[in-house]
Amino acid sequence: MSHPGHVVSLKFDGDLTGAQSRLSVAEGRLQRRANALRRKRDLLGEETYKPLLSEGTLSRSILHNYTARDASSEYCGCLNGGWCQEGGVCDCAQFQALGDRCQIIPNQGQDRDGICRSWGQHHYETFDGIYFYFPGTCSYILAQDCHSATPQYTVWVHNSRVCDGSVYSCPRALSLFFPNEEEIHISGYQVHQGGRRLSLPQTVGSVFIERLADYLLVKSVFGFSLAWDGGSGVYLKMSEEHQGAPCGLCGNFNHLAGDDLTTARGIRTDEPAVFANSWAVDLPHERACPSVDLDFNGPCQSESDMDDAIEKCSALLFFPFLSCHENIDPNPFVASCVSDLCVSDDEETFCRALVEYTRACSHVGYPVREWRDSFPSCNDGCEESFVYRDCISCCPPTCTFEKECLGTNLHCLDGCYCPDGLILQNGTCIAVSQCPCVYHGTSYVQGHVLQQGCSVCVCMGGVWNCTENNCTAECSVVGDVFVTTFDGRMFLQPGACQYVLAKSRSGSRFTVTLQYTTCAEQQVCIQSVTVVLDEDVSHQITLTREGEVIIGVNPAPVLPYVDDTVEVRKVTSVFTQLKVGIGLRLHYDGRGGRVYLQLDGQWRGQTLGLCGTFNGNLRDDFLSPAGMIEGTPQLHANAWKVSSACVAPLNLPIIDPCEMNQHNVFYASHCEVLLGSVFSPCHGYISPNIYQQQCRYQACRCGSSCLCTALAHYAYLCSKHGVNIDFRSQVSECGVVCLGGMLYHSCVSSCGRSCRALSSTEACNPDDCAEGCGCPDGSYYDDVRQRCVQLSQCHCYSMGGVSQPGEVTFSASGPCYSPCPAVCTVYSDRHYHTFDGLEYDYHSDCQVYLLKSAGETEVSIVAQNKDCYESGIVCMKILVIHVGLTKIYFTDNSGNPSPSTVVGRGSEFELWKAGYYTVVHFSSQDLTILWDRKTTVHIRAGPQWKGLLSGLCGNFDSVTVNDMTTSSHMEVNNAQTFGDSWALGQCESDYVVERPCEGDLGRQPYAKRECALLYSDVFAPCHNV
Repeated sequence: MSHPGHVVSLKFDGDLTGAQSRLSVAEGRLQRRANALRRKRDLLGEETYKPLLSEGTLSRSILHNYTARDASSEYCGCLNGGWCQEGGVCDCAQFQALGDRCQIIPNQGQDRDGICRSWGQHHYETFDGIYFYFPGTCSYILAQDCHSATPQYTVWVHNSRVCDGSVYSCPRALSLFFPNEEEIHISGYQVHQGGRRLSLPQTVGSVFIERLADYLLVKSVFGFSLAWDGGSGVYLKMSEEHQGAPCGLCGNFNHLAGDDLTTARGIRTDEPAVFANSWAVDLPHERACPSVDLDFNGPCQSESDMDDAIEKCSALLFFPFLSCHENIDPNPFVASCVSDLCVSDDEETFCRALVEYTRACSHVGYPVREWRDSFPSCNDGCEESFVYRDCISCCPPTCTFEKECLGTNLHCLDGCYCPDGLILQNGTCIAVSQCPCVYHGTSYVQGHVLQQGCSVCVCMGGVWNCTENNCTAECSVVGDVFVTTFDGRMFLQPGACQYVLAKSRSGSRFTVTLQYTTCAEQQVCIQSVTVVLDEDVSHQITLTREGEVIIGVNPAPVLPYVDDTVEVRKVTSVFTQLKVGIGLRLHYDGRGGRVYLQLDGQWRGQTLGLCGTFNGNLRDDFLSPAGMIEGTPQLHANAWKVSSACVAPLNLPIIDPCEMNQHNVFYASHCEVLLGSVFSPCHGYISPNIYQQQCRYQACRCGSSCLCTALAHYAYLCSKHGVNIDFRSQVSECGVVCLGGMLYHSCVSSCGRSCRALSSTEACNPDDCAEGCGCPDGSYYDDVRQRCVQLSQCHCYSMGGVSQPGEVTFSASGPCYSPCPAVCTVYSDRHYHTFDGLEYDYHSDCQVYLLKSAGETEVSIVAQNKDCYESGIVCMKILVIHVGLTKIYFTDNSGNPSPSTVVGRGSEFELWKAGYYTVVHFSSQDLTILWDRKTTVHIRAGPQWKGLLSGLCGNFDSVTVNDMTTSSHMEVNNAQTFGDSWALGQCESDYVVERPCEGDLGRQPYAKRECALLYSDVFAPCHNV
């Protein structure tokens, strides 16, 4: 047994040379250790390292003790660079560690910035600067808000259960929890929530997640910031408001390092294993994770391994890292580097250990510039066009805006990023001059031209450069009483007289007046709108609340009415439109009390009346005929009364109608829909708040009709920005019943959509649309039948006469007729009606061509009966519609195309649902398919397809007898033979033709009785067909 201070005799065993060799190795290691201490002392000062053994006090007794243990003896268990001394005592002076095993190291840097960090699986440094090594393989609470009943944040770190080799090559993951949100799971650079992957950047509640350089950043408005390097490094920073609130492996952030190792039960300890084990998390559906033993082995299994690692990791004590020593103490990072190299002594692990120190320096704003130049083997690994940067702003400039940095951001990040002067855009570095422009969420490339109203905007360097043109302006009256001037001033006009809505400032070119009257519940409403041109009564047009149109003093004979000056037409079931060639257009919804008056830019600064001055300055909108600016809406309205005999009270108090009409408050509650998801696509264009207040006023004033008018007005404003809102299907009180086969749409036009229009050259603009009921695409409104009909069913209008569809009329040059489209109908499992009128039955379970083209454009429609219940009863048809490069697949009864659908250029289509039907319309090819999502299919082919079709729908040549022409161009008389020839592939039907009632005679009386309904009065209007 050896004793301190005595030389230990060596047993030579006849081999003096071997013993001397071992002694030489031991002396060499001690000499390297002494050299490291000396350099450290010289760098950091004598006072700092008084406890350390100096070169002069390196006694021979230590040398004797060291050599007596033999160079290959087992390391005694010290952590963090501690040296084993006599009696199993650890000397922790090397890295100023504390604890009997050197288990913790205080970071004495002056500017740590209160950052908690964890890296390489097993390294942790608390908010208050306590570093410890902990080889746990479980999931742990890294940080959690422990001072709130509902934690504002919780961060779990999931360590690798098994990690062989470098700690930087093993997977690690994070789980984040925030109030009222599902778990956010981060693994690598992928972020998942609730089983779905989130695209980045992403906002989740009050948390913003983005990818920046080599990091994922998670930021919140409540002073929480997290950076994750995608592999093992996680870095947390809190604002001072969280001082003393956190708990977990990051400590309590109270600026007192002494109590950082406080267990989940509130017990202070100096043992990392006791502390960290207490914060372990048991995950459901996973096997239990073992705790780490109190006296766990350190990563260095022998002092020789540790010495070699120390010598290499001491590089952090010298240039180029010296500039950061004062702010970030290198001791914890040298110790962590030693631990890493003891596990995996390779160049990649060494470089990652150096990165962690430089990263800590960058995070507090003291980056170590170009340190990799001193370590050529530590390449940056940046992709082409990116460069390694030691200090990237956490909120770098972007093409769209300069980000506002949250106060808890790390000062800067390290990693691969764009060179100075370039901006990252969609993963590519570009110059600022090449930045795209964004308009309402859509990105446009440099040089893109956008029409914004009547102005033209060009994208230049991320900014729109727009021309300033004199645009059309609109003045509106909504709910009879809410006026918005040309320049945007809103006011309430509750009077009951006749008022000048707008007039030309000079020359009396036009005057628009509103005639008010008292209607239900003592409310005022617009009785009529009158437009007078050049003060000429013959050029006076009046639109009444009941829908009448009066030209001069006489009712208009029929709409549309067109003369040399004006054009009046019923645009939809709701709106009547009046257009004047001088740049005036008016839409009037009599029942809804809505007036929209539009003037071209030529009238800018040239108007007076309730609608104001149209000069861009709303402050002078209350200009009176006398040239004075009135102070209140009531004075302004009274100034523009047409007749002084009508008395309108002044200073009438504005009373909230919801207080007067409690029975209507229910309707007012529906106005909240303006603030919700139904209208949310429009919120970015028009703030809904003021319109919600107007809606509430109107709904309380006159109930459901006024509620719907207010909602319709906001939807109308949205449609002007290209955002169509179908609110009527969401608000039951506002549902619209369209008669005559018409459909409701927020923007529909009657231009060219009537049978009368087809008989004449109609001068109108299809873009003049409005809310209301209109005929679906492919159909036309017939005045005679007062309903929407197919083109082939239209009456013809000529010289005041009306002709029936198909009727031949004669002119001086001979008979006149128009080419018509044709319709093929397939229904049930076997019934067919061809384009040319042949009816037959054919049954097959195969895929069959209903239609196949012989023209330049490849068109085909394939159908197959589907036995949905394995009962032999066909419940629907599967459809494949092929037009040009487009293929649409309908494989279920949802009415929605399957994901296999392909849309090709030049063969775009429209799809909508009308009642029981799904409608597919190819406007360019004049082809429409209606499918009831069951067994009925209607195919409408335009006249250009005449003679170019084949298949089960026939050849569309106006000859019925040749409709059963097979795919091999043979005319047959057997429907089954004909049908089988159009089956795809080698499929042939084995169906035996039989009459169903003959197969089940017991059901024949029931079938006859039910089908006799077709002869009843219910179907009487259709009996002529």
